[in-house]
Amino acid sequence: MCSACLDEFAKGQTDAKTIGSYLRMDIGFTQRGIQVWCQRHDANIVEIDFAGFQPEADFRALIPKENKQ
Repeated sequence: MCSACLDEFAKGQTDAKTIGSYLRMDIGFTQRGIQVWCQRHDANIVEIDFAGFQPEADFRALIPKENKQ
């Protein structure tokens, strides 16, 4: 979570009802691993370096099916 977004939300500088609705983040792969970027502040939140390892990943959209009765 972006510390600047959190600070603005805590100070009441937004009309957002939840911090989740205020955040604007992009998450994606980089040459080193994964990066989380704050769109609102155009700033890096975190970059996770895989140190050359390639962890397994599941990119299926895991959306629960409605229970039809």
